[in-house]
Amino acid sequence: DTAWYKDAGATSLFVRDAAQAPANLINGATLRYSPSTSTRVAFTGSFLNANNTSAAQNLAVGDSLTLSYRFRYDAAPADAYATMTLGLYNSNGTQATADGYATARKDDVGYIVALNTGSTTNKQQEFVPESNLSFNDDSYFANTGTAFGGATKTLNVGTTTHLVSYQISRTAGGLDFALTLDGTSIISGSQSSPLTTAFDTVVLGVGSNSPGQSLVYDDITVIYNPTVVPEPATLGLGAVAAGLLLGRRRRQA
Repeated sequence: DTAWYKDAGATSLFVRDAAQAPANLINGATLRYSPSTSTRVAFTGSFLNANNTSAAQNLAVGDSLTLSYRFRYDAAPADAYATMTLGLYNSNGTQATADGYATARKDDVGYIVALNTGSTTNKQQEFVPESNLSFNDDSYFANTGTAFGGATKTLNVGTTTHLVSYQISRTAGGLDFALTLDGTSIISGSQSSPLTTAFDTVVLGVGSNSPGQSLVYDDITVIYNPTVVPEPATLGLGAVAAGLLLGRRRRQA
């Protein structure tokens, strides 16, 4: 299981089971996130690489990394930019180990997705690179580069359960990005330079235009898909080694 840590803007982050909060469940125990009215609030968790060590998982040409989870809002989300954010990062060896992780996050680099999950027709959805976090701010999605892969789509997720999947693939020319919602392609894009090609951290949250919106998360996973196909005799071991699983363990906050 993975420990999750909240930034200073989150009022609570905890696991709830059926006995505690039946109305907030998706399936079994869920991770419930309740941000305050602060901006750019997020929570983070780290994962082990395919060799079961804490070093960031490097992507060789042909490899990919996929973050997926199910979610549901307590109330229909606002129509605003970045009502949901999700990202894959390289912590550069300084993974978060406590709430309010300002020092740990300053050297993080990676790629975040900004989604407008509200009901307004044709709102901007896009990928955003983030780096050079040398400031006293423990919130992600705060020092970003030029957005890419953007498209105007209507998501209108309401208060029903949805499945989101975010994949980063290494190619000979750089990185390809793809995001789907309930199996439908939402946005895709690519980057050639500069590149972050190793990852060890997941970041989930909301952007500056949608504070205070509580969500529940379930089945948060990160899967590493290597390009090398193992020999049949070692396929079972290889399949296990290639799967990186983020659990939902988190103390009451």
